[in-house]
Amino acid sequence: MLTFLLHGMPFPEALKLVETARERFRHVLLLDYKVPERNLDFPAYWLGGWWERLGPHYRHYGLYMRHGGLEGVIRELRVIPCRRAVFWGGGVGLLWLV
Repeated sequence: MLTFLLHGMPFPEALKLVETARERFRHVLLLDYKVPERNLDFPAYWLGGWWERLGPHYRHYGLYMRHGGLEGVIRELRVIPCRRAVFWGGGVGLLWLV
């Protein structure tokens, strides 16, 4: 399970981490920030961005979100998740990869 780890590193390294996890483990859970899909998701998205601005890795967070957040990771890897869930008012996504 990779929780809130991907947005804190350069995007290519995040992709490599997920690829490695998929090679080593049968099931992989990803929990991290996602890009809003509907208007009701924007307050959580803005709050997450504000919170990350306080941290030292905001530059990585910004690039991660420009690449599409959690959905951008799986799109880039051409993976179809087994299950999806949304938390924290739409600002956080959980993906189960098999």
